[in-house]
Amino acid sequence: MNSDRFIKAKIQMLVDQPFYGQLASYLVPVVDDKRCPTMGVNQLGELFVNSKWVDALPFPQLKGVLMHEILHLVFLHPSRYRDFDRDLFNIAADLKINDILLNDQNYRADLPDGPCRPDYMHSWQYKINKKTIEIKSIDQKTTEQIYYELRKAIPQEKIKFRADLILSQAKGDPNKSKGKSKQIGNSKEEITSEKMQAAKDAWTDRVNAVKMQGLLPGEIDRALNKLRAHKITWNSWLHGRFARLIKERTWSRPSKRWLPWYFPASTKVSGLRCVVGVDTSGSISDKEYSEIISELYGIYVDYRGAVEMIILGCDSEIHNVYNLKDHEEEELKKIKLSGGGGTDFRPVFKWIKIKLRQPVDCLIYFTDGYGDFPTTKNLPFEVIWVITSDIVPPFGKRLSLK
Repeated sequence: MNSDRFIKAKIQMLVDQPFYGQLASYLVPVVDDKRCPTMGVNQLGELFVNSKWVDALPFPQLKGVLMHEILHLVFLHPSRYRDFDRDLFNIAADLKINDILLNDQNYRADLPDGPCRPDYMHSWQYKINKKTIEIKSIDQKTTEQIYYELRKAIPQEKIKFRADLILSQAKGDPNKSKGKSKQIGNSKEEITSEKMQAAKDAWTDRVNAVKMQGLLPGEIDRALNKLRAHKITWNSWLHGRFARLIKERTWSRPSKRWLPWYFPASTKVSGLRCVVGVDTSGSISDKEYSEIISELYGIYVDYRGAVEMIILGCDSEIHNVYNLKDHEEEELKKIKLSGGGGTDFRPVFKWIKIKLRQPVDCLIYFTDGYGDFPTTKNLPFEVIWVITSDIVPPFGKRLSLK
């Protein structure tokens, strides 16, 4: 492999694209791995290459590929995809990055031909088995949102592409990467979870340092801000809400913490009720349902006695009603939610009003957002939509699934 071309590419980027040039200097020296089909990075910033493929690249495309790999690290893609199907997440990540590189108004990167090339309208089409897959408004979506759209559009088929996200397993890490791609790029030194986290923090600090110099391109800054906006997950929001609501101050007894001074003590409030709607039309997978139940049950146990949780399975009508206090966690995980038809969110709201007829603090609805929404917006409870697509609900708060 001709390492002089790498050095020349980094120098040119320092002059012409200082954002990429500065971050390129942090890449760990190249490791030649013949099992790597093109070029790829792992969580530590180690760059793996296929010498034959890289040496055949025209110089402008070599710079473009380096910029592509740097953006994987900027967006922390090697760390974010471990809970997803590796191949499909890699496609989603490539679409997000290539959309930025190919539509940069100041410098349009030269990239090799491949299937993951959005057009100037930030859209992407791909034909597979006589079926056309289309993803629109890529610039307005996070990688996870693109992933969920791809997963729904490609339930069985696979897109032929070359993976460049590499997961180097931490010692003692029980999580395994998903997908059929080969596991490559194992670091020569022992990798610990602490080292993984340190590398992730280091790349975040490097990006922030470049931003402080005013070198962060606007489109990348907007994409990072959108990513941060989606970091609030439904379970962290629910934990925070219950923690605030179940406590109130009482002067009937003093707080032991402040004795001998008399300050009001905290007391738990009971009677909070949370309704959970799960879209059973195919929007939520069995694995996601199991994870949702585990999180809900954990929250329920933390606030047992103060919070009641009711789970409804609904597509165009309600098929299942479960109260967490009547079922154990493992029993709930084994339940197969009925449904599979069209999606209509109105039956859940109607059930709360007519069947439940009791005060509700909040409704959390897990769905892809494709369905009929209620027209009534002035509701006596808070509505949280956990949506896996880019659909914007007409009312309520929208949170991330993960």
